[in-house]
Amino acid sequence: MRKSEIKEMDEFLNRLDIDNDMLSQMASDYTENFMIQGEETKDLKELLKRAPEALLDRIIENWTEETDMSVSRNKKEKCVYDLILESIRKEFIFLDKEDIEILLRTMNGHPLSMIQMAVLQENYCCKGWVFMVCKDNECDFVVPDEIREIILTNLEDEKAKNLLGLVTGVRLTLRACINLFGIVEKKKVLQIIMNQMFEYPDLSEDEKKELEWLPEKAEETLQILCQREEGAFWQEGEWFISNDFENRKQYKQFLKQVSGQEYYIPDRKEIYLYAEHIVDIENPCYKKMLKDLTGLMRDKTRADNLMFELEYMVAQNDFSAQDIMNLLFARGIAFKSRKSGENFAGNCSAWVYTVRRWSNRGFTDEELGRQKKEINVTVAPEWKMGTIQTPKVQKKIGRNDPCPCGSGKKYKKCCGR
Repeated sequence: MRKSEIKEMDEFLNRLDIDNDMLSQMASDYTENFMIQGEETKDLKELLKRAPEALLDRIIENWTEETDMSVSRNKKEKCVYDLILESIRKEFIFLDKEDIEILLRTMNGHPLSMIQMAVLQENYCCKGWVFMVCKDNECDFVVPDEIREIILTNLEDEKAKNLLGLVTGVRLTLRACINLFGIVEKKKVLQIIMNQMFEYPDLSEDEKKELEWLPEKAEETLQILCQREEGAFWQEGEWFISNDFENRKQYKQFLKQVSGQEYYIPDRKEIYLYAEHIVDIENPCYKKMLKDLTGLMRDKTRADNLMFELEYMVAQNDFSAQDIMNLLFARGIAFKSRKSGENFAGNCSAWVYTVRRWSNRGFTDEELGRQKKEINVTVAPEWKMGTIQTPKVQKKIGRNDPCPCGSGKKYKKCCGR
């Protein structure tokens, strides 16, 4: 483990107020119940033979709702073995690209980051696709040979690769539509999938005929992903709705607001971008804003977190540049001089003007030809660096994480509003 990762882990534990004795007990309990002791092996049957009973039960509970835990150890090992192999064969095509990369890195013995190790432990050890083997206080993640063979076979099989590509394209498009529009019709998502993600203008007529199955398969895949509850959204009828709309009344009011407006149609590059972000982080105006905030706050982590807040405030809640300036002043964040404040205000106005907004169905105010609003910078209480009131955090805050201010509310319902 690198020094930076050890420091990151120490800071995380300090924030949780976990002392060394408690940590040692937690580690001991986890090792006893969910790790395999002794020499490393990649044979799945051998791993299951040496696995703690609690680990076998955990894998069974992950894949089945009803099972008899009172069966003999041999029958339980056989049951788990079958469940693991059946599950990887069925689930492989639904894996994210990042998931596959982590599994391949583990299979090939490449170094893993703290986040990647957490993903393995949280998502794959409970499935039986990866095991933690511990010897002499050193632990390694092990992908059994049987799992490795299935993964490699699927990556070499043309049909499996096509299905994996289809699922990936549908998933990315759905995520991008949620981030761009907040609420979107199923038929619009399918239209964007077919016209943007799976458009092959250079194919011959015969080759296009071979792909006539795509529309039907794309719709089926979209429905499967919704049933699997993949992504930060929920579904009602033909509508996909961002989790930021917490009830039917909220989203119905929003639909009235945007009724009759055309959707912005993202190209393939934008689909990849907005599948991961709610705003365009490659936008030069965005980069200027983030640079300005970092210099203003003299703390990159705090600047990143504040920018993360502003992304949602502008894209979802229609914050104006003036709203952002007022927010900074309300938090005691001011500027060294009037000139620096005016420069920031200009960059802020330029960025806000180019953000794709939910209320515009994904269009920017600039694209709709709306007039850029002037900013009043004289509302600042003083032209000097103020005391920064934003909570001190060490990593980017998730929208549904507990607010670091200690209110007990979700971040999006408190300081992230």
